[in-house]
Amino acid sequence: MKLQLFKFKCGQCGCQFKAPQIGSDSYGEFILRSVGNADEAYLDAMEDNTYQEVNSLLKSNLKMISKKPNELASILRKAYGVIACDLDKAGKPFFIGCFPKCPSCNMQEVEYWEATEPPEFIEKTICPVTHVAWSSLSDLEKQEKVDSVISSFGY
Repeated sequence: MKLQLFKFKCGQCGCQFKAPQIGSDSYGEFILRSVGNADEAYLDAMEDNTYQEVNSLLKSNLKMISKKPNELASILRKAYGVIACDLDKAGKPFFIGCFPKCPSCNMQEVEYWEATEPPEFIEKTICPVTHVAWSSLSDLEKQEKVDSVISSFGY
């Protein structure tokens, strides 16, 4: 897949580095990363039915009834990886919007980031996110998992 390089400045050690991201011209596509390992997985939310499924379950959850559409979208992006995606190889959840690891200190704290100018692109293979555990749940178990995760995020 063709990815755009972004410049990052580590919020921990100040190191500047480049890492690939989905270009801003792509709609509904995400690179999910895990915290700690920064393992990567690809999501095309327009093609992956679980994204819409989790979105529907969030919207119907009583804790979300009063939320505005932009709040629901933010909560969906924050919670989706924990709710519906299989864990990384170290047993950690994936998150949409999680930063890459700093090559100097291995932290995922970013002070700022911006697209390279002029734009730089690379080809990189990123495996699609999987949903084996999610797919094995009943409808009721899925509702319970959504409720549990959003409760753990303070909603």
